[in-house]
Amino acid sequence: MDKKASNPKSAIEALPLEVKQAILCSLSEIRSLKSIALTSSSFYHAFTDSEVFITSRVLQNEVQYDLLPEATAALESSQLMPWTRQRMHDFAFQHLHIRRPSPQKWTFSDALLISDLYNHVCYFATDFASKTLAKLPISISSKSEQVSLSEGEISRIMRTLYRFEIYCNMFGDQERILFNDREQWEIFFSYVTPWENEGLACIHDYLFRVVSPAFNDIADHDIAWAEFSVGYADAIDSDYIQYLMSLGLGYLRQILAAETYVARHKLLYTDYPMSNCEFLYEGLKLANREDDELYFADYTREEELARIKSMLVAESDTGPSDAWRWVNQDQPYGYFVNSKFHESLREWGYVMWDLARLNQLDVFHKPWETPDTSASANERIQRITDRRESINQRSKIFMAGGRGWWSPGDQSKIVWKYRKDQKPPGQSRTRRREPREVKSLGEARDFLASLKYPSRVQMV
Repeated sequence: MDKKASNPKSAIEALPLEVKQAILCSLSEIRSLKSIALTSSSFYHAFTDSEVFITSRVLQNEVQYDLLPEATAALESSQLMPWTRQRMHDFAFQHLHIRRPSPQKWTFSDALLISDLYNHVCYFATDFASKTLAKLPISISSKSEQVSLSEGEISRIMRTLYRFEIYCNMFGDQERILFNDREQWEIFFSYVTPWENEGLACIHDYLFRVVSPAFNDIADHDIAWAEFSVGYADAIDSDYIQYLMSLGLGYLRQILAAETYVARHKLLYTDYPMSNCEFLYEGLKLANREDDELYFADYTREEELARIKSMLVAESDTGPSDAWRWVNQDQPYGYFVNSKFHESLREWGYVMWDLARLNQLDVFHKPWETPDTSASANERIQRITDRRESINQRSKIFMAGGRGWWSPGDQSKIVWKYRKDQKPPGQSRTRRREPREVKSLGEARDFLASLKYPSRVQMV
């Protein structure tokens, strides 16, 4: 039988080269392009014949056009070589101090990295919107009346997530910090408005809230961590969570996907977890300048123009700036960004929303007032008391030889490395006979007669 006849080409594989390339160009995701290009040799050759062109078209299909500059900047920030002050300054000038148009051509390897990060950014943007909108001040609006996310709102959130990833790449590695505090402000924070920096603080607080439960799950139950005095990640500036954040959105998404204790333990556990006391929480404090005791409400037009930058990405919607101005009327220059008094506002992402949504909420009908947090403070005190007892119990178990998972009333998952009723490692469980001194031939005969042969030994 003719071999070619037994393996006829499918109709789609028999299409002309140009048609197959047009099909590849119409795909919506880089991952799909990779899959289809590997399905057959004919599609693979169609792809490699015009790889850059096809890759660039598919990437433009996948990533929102107005986000390509941020996506490109995030990619380049992950590939900064050599790692020098001059290279960092050059990158900051090209991507942070101005908004450089994105290139029109990408290699497949770069496009794959951009696609993967875009997938993470989309995931976190959707999750951020869902969780923060659920925290809206319901005393002034009904949640059932909320409008859906606008294109401007979702793009605003995604741009801020890209800024977070760029900050991770530039300042996340504690062993490669090249700039002091003032230089970091000049490079990263000084060229955007305070409400854009406050938007980054909203992302920071959100990431803390979604990541810390996984860490605290281990801190609540692991026996060794109790003995080693590993603290809980309760404070929003927790050095443990700051370190996890510094690893970037890809790693943080793995943490969120780990829904069981076993999965979280596998991902996060070390004898003593890493920490970072100089990451984004402290960085956002640098976004403020020295306090001059002049309230924002008292600024003249000239003073505002001198201190408040123009937006790098021009927006016609004034929602974010109006919300920030509403909150900061009675704040001096040193408290414009990441103020601890505004944590409840950042919990609902107050500088991320369009003016239409804020008007619907009737946000501006009265001046902002710091909420009463005494009730939550009492809850924290009780939680600290309960945790102290848990730590004491687990420390006792550790000293007794127990390891692994423990919960009040449940010791079934403890792994005992050494019990009091067990012999130490290397010591036989069978008691050895003490040597006996034989003084005569008769005593020797009597001793041998008293010995019992094992049942498996047959006398001959």
